[in-house]
Amino acid sequence: MMTEIDDAFWSIDKQRIRKEYEAQITSLQAQLNKLVDGGLEVNQDASFTFSAIDEQYKLMLEMVDDKIALKESEISKLETIVSAQQRAASNSLVARNRQIDSAFISEKTRLESVGEKVENEFDSTREEIDAIKDENFELKQKIRHLDTDIEQMYLSNQIYRMASHIDGTKELDEIKPTTVTLVAVVWFGSLAFICAIIGPILVLASLHLKSRAEKMEQEQGEPSFQAS
Repeated sequence: MMTEIDDAFWSIDKQRIRKEYEAQITSLQAQLNKLVDGGLEVNQDASFTFSAIDEQYKLMLEMVDDKIALKESEISKLETIVSAQQRAASNSLVARNRQIDSAFISEKTRLESVGEKVENEFDSTREEIDAIKDENFELKQKIRHLDTDIEQMYLSNQIYRMASHIDGTKELDEIKPTTVTLVAVVWFGSLAFICAIIGPILVLASLHLKSRAEKMEQEQGEPSFQAS
């Protein structure tokens, strides 16, 4: 709509229209002067002829003035419309700019709020991660101490100590279960064998001690009979 009004407004040139009608008037005046200078015969109808030409000339001038006034009125109306459209466009632009500024401020505030919330969540998450890392470190320390205690406890056992020497390692998890089983079988088998040997030896020793005790009692009893 604004483009059409601007095209209509700038397509109308007041000076051009006025010059065109002034050229027509000048042409009519030249024709009239030519008639007068040509030596028209003056008769009783001469006054009527000049009067008719004069009336025609006046009518043409009035028509030209009316057309000029009409064009000027149209131009004035177009100027009024253009001014109104320009004011409306300016007001609309101002309102639009205000709306954009308001939307920008609102969006900026929202983004700042979201950014602050995300930053707070990030800080909270980082604190939780740090706490988990500390707890994990403490758990690793406890596990390491427990592993050391368990390893010392197992290595204090004669069977595991012998198995570690056989496998050539001091790490508990590197000792083979088959080695531990073999050492246990040999260990307990040796104990059983030793117990089996010690049993008869103890029996023989006890019998020997009993026999000597009886012999000593007999030797002590014989001198008493001789004295009586």
